[in-house]
Amino acid sequence: MTTIRCYHENGKIFRVEAKGHAGYASDGPDVVCAAVSTLVQGALLGLIEVAKVSVSQKYSDGFLLFDILDSNISTRHSADIILETMCVAIRDIEKDYPAHVKLEDYY
Repeated sequence: MTTIRCYHENGKIFRVEAKGHAGYASDGPDVVCAAVSTLVQGALLGLIEVAKVSVSQKYSDGFLLFDILDSNISTRHSADIILETMCVAIRDIEKDYPAHVKLEDYY
């Protein structure tokens, strides 16, 4: 099971934690794990490379954690769009693969 936790403060996501492997198939052909990983890593890259948001990050096999460090209004707006889009896409996958993907929100 891959679990993605989104931590919110004042209506904004400030931390994302993804851990585990989906276990839908073996590592190579596990399209569910690949899809979720792509969304989370794509969101992180979008924050850093496109929106120019300052983040801290930690990662290892089956684990990625990143925190938004930037409070600039314009970059924060871009971060919100990127992170909410990630959540919408992950929820869609979770709906089809509930035994393999779980998205949790913490307020």
